[in-house]
Amino acid sequence: MKDQNIKNTAVNEYFSWIEKTIRPESALYRAAHTYMEEQRAMQTKEHEGPFLTVVTRTQGRRPEMLTEMLLCLTAQSNTDFELLVMGHNLTKEQNALVSGLIADLPEWMREKTRLSPVNGGTRTTPLKEGFEAAKGKYIAVLDDDDLVFDHWVDTFYQMSLEHDGKVLHTYSIKQDWETVGGDHPDTPRAAGAPEQIYCRDFHLLDELRSNSCPLCALAFPAFAYHELGIHFDESLTTTEDWDYLMRTSFLTGVANSREVTFLYRIWTNAESSATIHKKVEWKKNYKKIVSRFNETPILAAPGALKDVIDPDFIDGNGLFNVDEAEMFFDDGEGFDKSKKWGLDLIGLYPDCRFAFVSPTDDAQMIKVIRFDPKNYGFLTMKDVEIRVVCADDSEIRFTLADTLTNGLAIEDRLVFIKNDPQIILTLPTPMPIKAVLVSCEIYDFVEDKDIDVAVRVYATQNRSIFYRALRKAYRGVKKIIKR
Repeated sequence: MKDQNIKNTAVNEYFSWIEKTIRPESALYRAAHTYMEEQRAMQTKEHEGPFLTVVTRTQGRRPEMLTEMLLCLTAQSNTDFELLVMGHNLTKEQNALVSGLIADLPEWMREKTRLSPVNGGTRTTPLKEGFEAAKGKYIAVLDDDDLVFDHWVDTFYQMSLEHDGKVLHTYSIKQDWETVGGDHPDTPRAAGAPEQIYCRDFHLLDELRSNSCPLCALAFPAFAYHELGIHFDESLTTTEDWDYLMRTSFLTGVANSREVTFLYRIWTNAESSATIHKKVEWKKNYKKIVSRFNETPILAAPGALKDVIDPDFIDGNGLFNVDEAEMFFDDGEGFDKSKKWGLDLIGLYPDCRFAFVSPTDDAQMIKVIRFDPKNYGFLTMKDVEIRVVCADDSEIRFTLADTLTNGLAIEDRLVFIKNDPQIILTLPTPMPIKAVLVSCEIYDFVEDKDIDVAVRVYATQNRSIFYRALRKAYRGVKKIIKR
């Protein structure tokens, strides 16, 4: 129930719904109505300032990459923005270097750019001070090694016309990059093909588990910081963007655009947050953030139920969306409930469907791996690949042909009818392993034609009566769901 005269935030939509639903005599209606009248009055005020403030953190140690980032902004088709370059702990020489790069910009771009020194604090402190100084209606973060396409600003602007007040989220692509070394040690170059792993919509429940939205693919409504008081947590040394995104989205909601606006560079031989901060630090920050989520009442904006009840799933074509997967291992003495790795929710390996990481920082000697995608059956898998990450970070790849399974291989897919589906991989020799990565397409249903094949297979094992009854029950459930 969108009210055309207010910001299109999740909390405004909720109070508008209350105002239109609850009896006018109730105290809840009066509270909602008073709030909505204040919101409508605020909408008459015109914003003074640019549409977008771009906040850039830099330590002045990557001039070549900062130059590329500035070039991307200079090429924007929509120039209704300001740029705040937050120089974090710059030495005199680094400050002169960054100032020189800004001085080389075209005059119109120089007039939009401010260099602000930031001393002390964590990597989150420049974000806090940049958001504090922002004059834009929306605020975006563009770090000094990031690349955006020429419609980055304009995509946010066009989205804001329909979704004013929400966090704006666009698609982005990931690509491995490296520095060349030699006479030009800091010159960047691509080291792999672009991948579309970040080309998907923001889904609230998925994002509560792990972050899959790169910061530079987002624009935040400035009023969330200045008026609602949603600020960055400076104690966080990693994942500060995920924490801020989620706390903001709980009140504003998130709008999605499938425009690809941003190239996320993953550095294979250069310094990044993944190399500076140890895994134990990432885990500590992750635990703090999810504990905060668990203590927060969460408002689901209209459309958020698609994260739970997918219409495609009801039609029988839905993607598997529940992370119940487990990975057990045999170190030579058999499987054991204690010999299990949990899912990596921190996102250290984002280019796979399931990632299991050793709970310690050390690799473990493993002979056999057992992957359980779910507890119950009626499951379909395609394009299964298992990558074993060894102690030296090398990877060994295995396909479904290298495994044993209690499922049925039917043409290009693996079908599980019975409960407790399993895929078992026996390694050539015991290996020191620190991660097991599983890539696949996985669906929470089995097509009727595959059920028929399974019935025929199990009929040869004197189980035809049971499985025919199972098929009949399954089809009955499908009819009920479709109603």
